[in-house]
Amino acid sequence: VYQFMLSGHDATSISGQSTSPLDLPDQSPIALKSLYAFVKEEPAFTNCTPGFTGTLDYIFFADTDHLKPVSTLQLPDPESSDVVEGLPNYKHPSDHLPIGADFEISGQA
Repeated sequence: VYQFMLSGHDATSISGQSTSPLDLPDQSPIALKSLYAFVKEEPAFTNCTPGFTGTLDYIFFADTDHLKPVSTLQLPDPESSDVVEGLPNYKHPSDHLPIGADFEISGQA
């Protein structure tokens, strides 16, 4: 799904073999960018449990003259004391970290 959102093509149309159990259309009508990758890089993780640590959460946006990212919510480092033993915990009540951003909207869409 991540690759489809960014490229507008599913795994089948790129490689010739489907790697996704989802029934996606051949092409997306909108070209999107991943916010964190656009600003700096994807987070090391947004989910941290004993069985899995990885990035599951994304903010996608259309990169236009009318919508520009201004800032992103900073996420903790993997070695940070508030996530090192996994999530949820006292500081993060979900097994997913919150992600967020501020955008500047200008002109007419």
